[in-house]
Amino acid sequence: MSRWSAWIARQATPRYQKLATVRQSLPVYGVRDAFYALVAQHRVVLVAGETGSGKSTQIPQFVLEQAIAAKAPVHIVCTQPRRISAVSIASRVSEELGELPHDLGSRRSWVGYQVRMENKTHRDTPLVFCTTGVLLRQLESDPSLRRTMHIVIDEVHERSIDSDFLLLQVAELALLRPDLTVILMSATADTKLFCNYFNRKGLGPVGVLKASGRTFPVQERYLEHAIEDSGYQLDEGSEYAWDDDDDVVMPELTGGDFSRRTRRSVALTNMSRVNLDLVVHLVQWLVNGGGGLLAQHPGSILVFLPGVFEIKRCVDLVTAMRTERPMVALPLHSMLSVDDQRKVFDPVPAGKQKIVFSTNIAETGVTIPDVTIVIDSAKAREMTFRPRQNITALTETFISRANCKQRRGRAGRVREGVCFHLVTHDFYQQLPEHRPPEILRLPLENLCLRIRIFLDISNQRQTSIAAFLNRAIATPPERNTKTAVATLCQVGALDDFENLTRLGALLAHLPLDVRLGKMLILGAKFRCLDPILTVVAALSLGKSVFAPTRDRDDADSSKSDTIISDTVFWRSRFLHSGSDLLSIANVYARYRQIWALHGKVSAARAWCQRNRLHFANLEMVRDTRSQLLGCLVDAGLVRMSPADGGAPRRRGGGGGSRSRSSDAVPAAYNANEPSAGPVLAASLYPNILVNN
Repeated sequence: MSRWSAWIARQATPRYQKLATVRQSLPVYGVRDAFYALVAQHRVVLVAGETGSGKSTQIPQFVLEQAIAAKAPVHIVCTQPRRISAVSIASRVSEELGELPHDLGSRRSWVGYQVRMENKTHRDTPLVFCTTGVLLRQLESDPSLRRTMHIVIDEVHERSIDSDFLLLQVAELALLRPDLTVILMSATADTKLFCNYFNRKGLGPVGVLKASGRTFPVQERYLEHAIEDSGYQLDEGSEYAWDDDDDVVMPELTGGDFSRRTRRSVALTNMSRVNLDLVVHLVQWLVNGGGGLLAQHPGSILVFLPGVFEIKRCVDLVTAMRTERPMVALPLHSMLSVDDQRKVFDPVPAGKQKIVFSTNIAETGVTIPDVTIVIDSAKAREMTFRPRQNITALTETFISRANCKQRRGRAGRVREGVCFHLVTHDFYQQLPEHRPPEILRLPLENLCLRIRIFLDISNQRQTSIAAFLNRAIATPPERNTKTAVATLCQVGALDDFENLTRLGALLAHLPLDVRLGKMLILGAKFRCLDPILTVVAALSLGKSVFAPTRDRDDADSSKSDTIISDTVFWRSRFLHSGSDLLSIANVYARYRQIWALHGKVSAARAWCQRNRLHFANLEMVRDTRSQLLGCLVDAGLVRMSPADGGAPRRRGGGGGSRSRSSDAVPAAYNANEPSAGPVLAASLYPNILVNN
């Protein structure tokens, strides 16, 4: 049976017909004919669809269905910024096309997906969903994308470095490929920036299609309401209260009818820290019927937290709680396997309450269909530049009001909902409307390496990196580009003529500050990887594993801006005679031994308290080690045999005892541990201090 005949037959099946009715109810379906007209008339089309419009699932299908109807050859690539978005949207589109769940990515399917470490496509898959990073890597090996007729770039408004770099490459490609159609999709109505960019490129005029959203009203609540409603009380001795030594955000209530207890708790709150006690208290209060909110808005609770450690901690605490309704606590973050991520979409048994603890990956592109209540920490972890250390690190920061709006909107997809933002209303008003594009605020070393690769494979070797960056949708300051190129020459990633070295080619595929990336590569090459992996993880996080000496015994506080504490206590126990940084590796090695011996959170936490160490930060070091080891495996710098446990596993998010093997370095890559000191010096030079 031909594909055309198979398509006609599928449209007649009950499975297809059932979801066709659902598709036709989406707002974007009502502008389908207008979309077809724009694609016929324009090289570039921008779809501005509000939350709930259905653009992410329907626009790629419109292109596919039009090609099938015309019996024309078709190959569509649709990018998503996150792995879970690519996988979940591909699964939904496959279902809407009447396919069986196990068909996705097979020769029977019209749809597939490709994400890091997983490829569910075949050579003839007409519609492929992938992450932005995957398409960027494909462009390195096939710069003309010869088979691809349509490129759909979703969530262009997020303005990540990868997104802006992809826009630049696709614009360059479209100038060489008159048969290529580019479709941009954005959740905001601000289309002028993207239209002007492609017009300047000679690819205009850009066709613009606007689609309304389909959301329900969401009641906005803030920190003061969360405390007042739930009866939460913050004590002065709490790790979430500010003290005289803290550089904190001190909230103040300027209005509202709030109790003295609430005003006191709000005044004590250090909003620079995410109050996990309040998060868990609020969840318990809601599930126990607090305020009747879940009775008025039956559904799941979605909690936005900055990172994996906070998610694990909350999952553990909530799982141990007793409430009127049993709770099913689920983690959602990028380190989970695809199968574990999918669990958040499944309904829970009757009588149970689902709570999803997520990073910002649930902010856009992913719809957990039954969410009616959102708890928003108003925080995320993102890459920032630390001028004092002169490195890029993952830092916890407040998000913008636009991000808060996206999170709030998650509660209004199926019915009216409620959102608690865990900052005061006054502080919320002071948040920036939008975050600046990453290309304007982050160091450019890694981007410059990838630009050099692109220029080499696209026969533009004579073009300088700075000249190419000037073609981007947002041009970074010239001094930033010069600094980046100078740094790359200093570490040996580029030569004096901006030619890529072998080291530079390896560094281009490590999502790290280039100095730290060089450290990892040398650690693997000189067989001293385990301590180097710990040092790189700690430096990239920018958090100390040592607890500062305080009047109160607060060993599990997360407050610290320095990597090395001057506490005499830990020096006597963990000091490495040759390096303060390797002292961190000693601490972590002992921490792993404690885990191997006892295998329980409680034992590891107690050991940290006795030794004045940060349990939270050591856990983050472990998670980061696992991610970095996975990157080394992907880059071919480390090989994991079955005897080593295979590639680092993506793990679940809770439980009292967990597997600790995911960051274990194969013995062959740690046979020369004494080389760790020289590797540190070679990687960080000239930013080193020698104590005589």
